[in-house]
Amino acid sequence: MSTLKKLAENAVVVEKDCFNEYAKGARSAYIAGPVSNSLIEAAESELGVTFPGEYRSFLSRYGAMVAEGFELSGITPHETDEPPFFLDVVAATKAADQLPGEAYVVLSYDGMGVTFMLDTTGAGQIKIIARGPGVEDLEVA
Repeated sequence: MSTLKKLAENAVVVEKDCFNEYAKGARSAYIAGPVSNSLIEAAESELGVTFPGEYRSFLSRYGAMVAEGFELSGITPHETDEPPFFLDVVAATKAADQLPGEAYVVLSYDGMGVTFMLDTTGAGQIKIIARGPGVEDLEVA
């Protein structure tokens, strides 16, 4: 089973009342919802990258995710001003000041200054690196 698929197990589509349940410590994941291929291609075009197949599958099926206090960036199929809020891969990547190259996109943050980034140049195998205080381009997946 793929890494991203494992994260998405037991995920539920976000509804207006979901954040309250999550905030109470529910052991579940929240997803933004499926994303169209045209939205994925628009994000790739804006960033000048091609997402690896596994990440494209995650985006098309789940969009973005919040699970157990961990965020996985993605694309939201619709705008919302109600929680939970999802980390947008385009906005996060454009705002990042520590990318090792133009082929990397931001996947997540640890809350302590470490950024997890996906290398979009790899054919086949997913490569995720961590960079931040005390961690310099550590390959984590």
